[in-house]
Amino acid sequence: MIKISHRGNVSGPNPDRENTSKYVDAAIAQGYMVEVDIWKNGDRFYMTHKCSLSDRTEINIEWLKARIDELIIHCKDVVALQWFASQLDDWHYFWHQKDDYTLTSAQWIWGGLGSPMHSPITKDIYDYVECTSICVMPEYSEQNISKFTGICSDYIEKY
Repeated sequence: MIKISHRGNVSGPNPDRENTSKYVDAAIAQGYMVEVDIWKNGDRFYMTHKCSLSDRTEINIEWLKARIDELIIHCKDVVALQWFASQLDDWHYFWHQKDDYTLTSAQWIWGGLGSPMHSPITKDIYDYVECTSICVMPEYSEQNISKFTGICSDYIEKY
């Protein structure tokens, strides 16, 4: 099973540390992939869930490149999405707002919190179609994760 730390969280949400380079590196060191939130403004990249410039932490693109195989980048604005889509590197990224699902650049089905993907009817399709599907935040809906290829969670260590 693919185990993805949500914003670097391993044992629960930590808003003061999540989406920071040291916190993300700690999750990677424990063997997890990490979903990070990335914004782009001009030539600068910011790693944060929030949209206000005062709450953003600037991140060096070289830091991101050095972790390209461990990161799943949640583009938080269309400028970031366009930039990652225009690159030749093998970035793994996606963008969504309130969608039930999104498809990542690596062709993974990413299920939104509370999406129909969690319903037993939808999950039955995985008996017939082989695909990579990620159950996002199963702890908030106590989902059966057995038919998913991976999970993304704030409590990833419990899985």
